Amino acid sequence: SYIMIYGDQQVGFIPKSQVYDDSDDRCFLSAFICDKNDNIRDVSDLEIRWYNKYTRQLDKIEDRKGRVLIAPKAIIPNEVLEETFENLHNNVFLNNLKFNVKFPFPKHMVDEVQKLYQIGTVNDGQRMGAVTFPYINLKGEVVAIQERQYDSNNHGVKSAFSNNFIHKRKERWYKENNQQFPDWLKEYLEHQENGGTIIRCLFGEHLLAEYPLSPVAIVEAPKTAIYASLYFGLPTDPSQFIWLSSFNLSSLTLDKCRRLTGRQVVLFPDLSNNSHAYKKWNEKAEGLNNKVKGATFSVSDFLEENASVSDRSNGLDLADYLEKIDWRIFRNVKDEKMQ
Repeated sequence: SYIMIYGDQQVGFIPKSQVYDDSDDRCFLSAFICDKNDNIRDVSDLEIRWYNKYTRQLDKIEDRKGRVLIAPKAIIPNEVLEETFENLHNNVFLNNLKFNVKFPFPKHMVDEVQKLYQIGTVNDGQRMGAVTFPYINLKGEVVAIQERQYDSNNHGVKSAFSNNFIHKRKERWYKENNQQFPDWLKEYLEHQENGGTIIRCLFGEHLLAEYPLSPVAIVEAPKTAIYASLYFGLPTDPSQFIWLSSFNLSSLTLDKCRRLTGRQVVLFPDLSNNSHAYKKWNEKAEGLNNKVKGATFSVSDFLEENASVSDRSNGLDLADYLEKIDWRIFRNVKDEKMQ
């Protein structure tokens, strides 16, 4: 009848009857806690602790007047995200979409998808001009910003410096310039050193709040989600998918998928030898159907049915197929079939 609570330190035990107000992704726990001997201790005059209702990890601590004593950890400030919106004209990925891909997109479409997913640009260092993909949760908090370099065909550059995260670049900059880390970076690095996960939400998760009725499609990489949004259409129409990304094959977890309560969800894993990715996400979908309330998970077999041996060995994804098709023809055919 008790649940263990985890935070910066072990707090103790709380009767399940004292857990309430958990309609959001946090729950308020009573100020009454029990020690190891089940003796109730009243700490109501000290603080209110908010915990993530899925992971039971400490989210923040407030005093009885609602003043925050400990803020959420491992969150990137909005001003760091806003810095990535500078010099978008230097963004190789976005410029490729407008000028260099086989079937370029008009500027207004690229601008719209950039604003929707809050895509940005790396403005210094070895990855200058690279694209940034922010992972923003349902509360609007930035939990991670991935940095990725692409060549003129929008294919990922394969090098040691082509793929990383903004907090690592910031860490290097402060060290090289002998400057003290800001508080957010200290907390972020401490979270990582303690084994905390960086990618704690789906890429595009913030869109779930904006489009509460839309079905959801999940792919592995953010790039694939962007391409699919441009080809299939944005979720301004409730019948269109919200295209989300898990980051990679193994990052599709129950904790992230709990945000998909009540949704119709279709998974699009990348191709792989012996259909390993397809089988893995099929198994994942079966488990999620039993654990995420009101949601239905299925796995698309489109790539599996159309893949060559070479496609499988090269690990192609949905974007690799879409980019071969004129998006205007694709949309017309799709709209005709829907009619």
